[in-house]
Amino acid sequence: MRFFSKYVICFGILITFALVGSTAFAEGKSFIDVKKGYPNYEEIMELRDKGFINGYPDGTFRPNEKITRKHAAALLNKALTLPEVTSSKIKYKDVPLNHPNYEAIMKLTHAGIFSGDNKGNFNPDASITRVEMAKVMDIAFNLNIVDFHHFNDVSSAYWGYLHVQALAANGITKGKLGNFMPGEPITRAHYSLFLHRALNSGVITVPDEDPLLSKDEIFDLIYRLPNRIGNTMLMHKVKNNPFETVQNELLDLGTVPFVKDYLKTGYKDMCTKCDMMIFAHPTRELNYRFEIAENTPSRIVVKTVAFNNSIEDGGFITYKFEKSTANWKLAAYELENIGGGSFELTEDEATNILLKDFKQYHSKVMINYQKTTSEKVYDWYTKKEYDRLVYHFKAHTDKGNFPVRFYPHNGLSEY
Repeated sequence: MRFFSKYVICFGILITFALVGSTAFAEGKSFIDVKKGYPNYEEIMELRDKGFINGYPDGTFRPNEKITRKHAAALLNKALTLPEVTSSKIKYKDVPLNHPNYEAIMKLTHAGIFSGDNKGNFNPDASITRVEMAKVMDIAFNLNIVDFHHFNDVSSAYWGYLHVQALAANGITKGKLGNFMPGEPITRAHYSLFLHRALNSGVITVPDEDPLLSKDEIFDLIYRLPNRIGNTMLMHKVKNNPFETVQNELLDLGTVPFVKDYLKTGYKDMCTKCDMMIFAHPTRELNYRFEIAENTPSRIVVKTVAFNNSIEDGGFITYKFEKSTANWKLAAYELENIGGGSFELTEDEATNILLKDFKQYHSKVMINYQKTTSEKVYDWYTKKEYDRLVYHFKAHTDKGNFPVRFYPHNGLSEY
């Protein structure tokens, strides 16, 4: 299973997390405030009928009521097998030793599931936000990021980016009109919807004894480790910190030779005012060109590609990971420019790539292949021209029709 999986879910208790201070309600009867036609009616009723959630004594469900951080911590603590906290040291200014949820909050904090603000407060009575819930579910449900989803309001440098990607990759969240709305408080109705999707997506797992990572777990490594390394470096670079300041943090994520050679050089040349990062940012490439060249209990080598886009040139990529003690670390990253080579993407693959791209911004999409032509394309690295195929498509959307040119040698689309 995923290398940082530490917890086992107690199914029945986790499900009660959705309802703070609620009581049983008659099966088969709708809540007063959740009638047929309510957006999440089916999900709420199914969870209620299975005994997973309940309403209040007055027959309401109160779908728009917000869940507080202290209640989330208290109930999630009952759902997870977490080590006892032996220290009696007060970590948060607003969570004293006699706080009714002190133990739960401390356990979840030590497990890395919850954290406080930069003023030393936990804010127990504050509502838990959508991105905070994403973090909780990502860790508690042991999610793997196996696909990329674009949200306008969650950049790859955002602290909760990987957690949001984990939920989206597993179908737990879809966002709204291209946005995730990370700072919005989560309601009982939305939590029920998230929970229903999680339970029906089969993502709750128990660690097995297989020493080899699965394909999904290797995908997860590729999505997470380079992102964490790149963002750690960027955070220090914008402050003009010397490399020695960030080196120890990077050694938790990369091997010693990789950190002291490749990352040190990359940190020196890193640009904080442009969109180019030290690693290519995988979006949909892993679904089309992905080869596990080596997979042992201590070493993984993966070959994939990075498509060209408006910011970066693509290429052939090799990732090498090595396991150090209990954690996997990035040991090498090699990007070979395409030059005269080609990804040899097919018309069907190009259609699927464009379909997913357009669905990020349009509610209705149909991609029609038109024809294939050839043209001369100049390569800046080899300083040569090459004959390249061009697929021509027509994208039909709810916002109009668009002609699209797709280059199968590098994955670049123009429209």
